[in-house]
Amino acid sequence: MKALKSLIGVVHIVYAVVIALAFVLWTTGAMDDFWPIINIASCVVIVLALVFNYLRKRAHDTVGDDGINREYLESNLLFYGSVVLAMLFAFNWINLLANGATDIGELPLHDWVWAIVDVMIAIISGATGTHLLRSSND
Repeated sequence: MKALKSLIGVVHIVYAVVIALAFVLWTTGAMDDFWPIINIASCVVIVLALVFNYLRKRAHDTVGDDGINREYLESNLLFYGSVVLAMLFAFNWINLLANGATDIGELPLHDWVWAIVDVMIAIISGATGTHLLRSSND
């Protein structure tokens, strides 16, 4: 299990860097051909983040510590952040697939949600990957 957590942790950190670079290059149009691949990879990374952040939250909740401490805050923020991220990503990806809005500025709400999703993926994926790497070494 430690090797799997380490591998998924590395995948999360690498993907956080990739999505951050793709986000910066988004307005140049250089990434237009890669977005369908990035969207599929994002879906996988988001599902993995949901699963591992849920397991982390559940493990903390079963300890029975009623106080608010660092682990409580981190596990809850990452889990509920992953839930919000998954909902926003699903909303926009389904909209993209159903309506085909692909040009920047075609649907302003669509672009804003993608901007928020990309930033959230970079942050949540990086934090999840860092935690997985640290916890696999314990």
